Amino acid sequence: MWKSLNGLVRIVRPLNCVMFFSGTVVGGIIVASAGALQWPGNAPLILASVSATLVGASGNVINDLYDVEIDRLNRPMRPLPSGIVTPNQVRILWIFLAISGLAVALLVSALHLAIAASSVVLLVAYSARLKSVSLIGNLVVSIVVATSLVYGALSIGGAALAIPAAIFALVTTMSRELVKDIEDLHGDRARGVGSFAVRAGTARSAHLAAALLLVTIGLTPTPYLVMGYSGLYLLLMLVSNGFLLSAVWWVLHTDSEKSATRASRNIKAAMIVGLAALAASGVGPA
Repeated sequence: MWKSLNGLVRIVRPLNCVMFFSGTVVGGIIVASAGALQWPGNAPLILASVSATLVGASGNVINDLYDVEIDRLNRPMRPLPSGIVTPNQVRILWIFLAISGLAVALLVSALHLAIAASSVVLLVAYSARLKSVSLIGNLVVSIVVATSLVYGALSIGGAALAIPAAIFALVTTMSRELVKDIEDLHGDRARGVGSFAVRAGTARSAHLAAALLLVTIGLTPTPYLVMGYSGLYLLLMLVSNGFLLSAVWWVLHTDSEKSATRASRNIKAAMIVGLAALAASGVGPA
């Protein structure tokens, strides 16, 4: 029982869930301030963050369900291919997470319910079909991740100030998805998944990912210079950019799965620091 429970927790991917929750909260903070976390005055932001986390978790779960055969080759120790959990258990978990995410979204607003429902549909479509459509699948995941910031901002009452942050999230996630395609090349090719790395080759996929990362690095000062983001934002973004530059180096040396994995980890670290930077956008000296 405990092994199955542990397996279900792993399928949900707790770190990704924390990032979904944090991204939604940060979207609200950008619009309001740190006071947006106060309960119950800004309960909609907390509820929106819970909803986004549940929907994001459902996407992780359904992806593992559809990827079980690929994971037998790429990640045989994942809970499903290793037999720790059963497909039926995973289906029940997905239904619970998706319905719970939609129910909590309804408590925020009809617009949040519509966005959450659209995200659930997109994530299922990605896992079932779009993952095999070169670049389109990567873009779908990137849009869903970026939407979490706007989702949080809307719960406070406006989304315009969160758009730059959402763009950063979209471009950075897109680059990481391309790197993950390189990681999964062996299994994807064996199972006939038409990812960009399979169709265009690892070199082109790596070059595109690196280009997107460099674009992100080049754009990071813009909110500080144009929108009045704080000096603390800029300082933390410099740290984030350090991780991104490291990822660029690794992604351009993707002669092995290990190189792609290191690039992917550096991008995730950059995203975590980047979220902290965005949360601090209104804090500290201008």
